[in-house]
Amino acid sequence: MFDLCIQQVDVEPYSGPYLRVSPLHSGRIEFRYVDTRIARRQWHREATPDAVVRRFVHFMDQLGWTVEPMRQNDSTQARSP
Repeated sequence: MFDLCIQQVDVEPYSGPYLRVSPLHSGRIEFRYVDTRIARRQWHREATPDAVVRRFVHFMDQLGWTVEPMRQNDSTQARSP
């Protein structure tokens, strides 16, 4: 099994805080925010496979890592001459 590690900024891997998403042998998925080397101080949650997306979106919202999709309207669309 493999882990998925997500960090917010483009820096050397593991040089800053990151979210690690890991499948567990129980079939559940662990979310662990690695922002310190002390494991007991790291935020972590487990989710069932059907709740993974909801947990991920909630975590991203908590950290403010989400961005509203940009919407184009008539005033911002490029106009042809």
